[in-house]
This record gives sequence, C-alpha cells and structure tokens, in this order.
Amino acid sequence: MSFKTKSIIFTALIALSLIFDKTIVIFVSSHRVNALNSFILLFEESRIAYLFLGLFSLYLLQKKSGGWLPTMWSGIASATLTSDILKVIISRPRPYEVLLINPLSTNNTYSFPSGHTTLLFSIVALLKVTSLAQHKEFKFIKYPWFVYALLVAFNRIYLGVHYLSDVLAGAFLGYTIGYIWVTMRDNGMLENNLFKKWWWLLALLIFLARITLINLVYK
Repeated sequence: MSFKTKSIIFTALIALSLIFDKTIVIFVSSHRVNALNSFILLFEESRIAYLFLGLFSLYLLQKKSGGWLPTMWSGIASATLTSDILKVIISRPRPYEVLLINPLSTNNTYSFPSGHTTLLFSIVALLKVTSLAQHKEFKFIKYPWFVYALLVAFNRIYLGVHYLSDVLAGAFLGYTIGYIWVTMRDNGMLENNLFKKWWWLLALLIFLARITLINLVYK
C-alpha cells in the first residue's frame, strides 16, 4: 500500500472518529476491568519508550548500523515537537475535563494529537519502510514494537486522557514525519557532512525547544 493511500485512509478514519469520540471514551471508561488497570498503567510512561530507544541505539552501534541514528533521533525530535505545537494551536481539552468520566491518569497538556502515539509511530516508520527493517537481526523488533505502539494507543483512551481521534492523529503524524526523514535519507538529502557531524546537536536543540514550549504554555 502506497504512502498516499495510507494517508487518505488515515485522514478518513480521523474525520470519522471525530463523530464517535465522546461515545467511545465514555464506553471504554465505563467498561474498565479493575484487574487490568495496573497492567494498562504500565504503558503510561513515555520514559519506557525512551529507555528502549536508548538501548536500541546502543544495539545499532554494536551492530555497526549507527548510521541510522541521525534519521531516527531527528525524526523523533521533530515529530514530538510538531505534536506539541499542534496541541497548543488546537487547544483541545482532555476528555476527563469535559466528560463525566473518571480518569485513571491526568495530564496538564492539551489533548490533540496524542504525543505518546506520535513518538511511537515515528519509529514504526523507521522499522517498517527502510532497508534497516529488512536486516534479519532487526526484524525481531519490528512487530513487537508495533504491538507496543497499539497497546499504548489503547492505553491513552482507556485511561480517559485521549479521544480516538487524538491517537489516530498522533499515529498518522508520527508515521508521516518518520517517513519524511527516511525518504530524505534514502534520497541522499542527509549526506551533508555538516548534518552528519552535528545531527545530535540539532536533535538536542529540538528537544530543548519542546521543553521550553511546554514550560511556557503549561507552567
């Protein structure tokens, strides 16, 4: 399936989900299973994803595939910053702020799009559409990561902190930005010596810009 086709499908799904957003969140929050709550909460922390990404980066270096690190971390940084900028522009309240539901977690940032799914699906693009994904030693991570991303997406709705359209938009945004970075790499646009040498500084500055934005808007 081409990227254009995927984009059309995702756009249609996001538009359709807006109609049923409130109904879905209310239904899910009213049918929680107490025995599963502790398990679901395990997927709340994005720090787990960053820890894994740090370990995966070390693994890439050990396998002499560190050339993918600039693409991966630049994609993550730009995807999460874009998500935060859109949150501020759209300023959509969290479901628990406007609906009569009991959230299992709270967050002081806006709702649309989901930052968690933006982060995770930016990596899905790297693992799915690149030559890296074809390497036998890396195939073991592709499907578990996709399952993890789906679990986190469900987690956001289950906890009452996101609507379905939030997580769909986050997944689409993350995948799109990850795909753009992968495409730039495949087309040789990241072969610039300056970028090769200082990509880590670019990623760091983007992360710092994100932290600054969050502190200015929400603190």
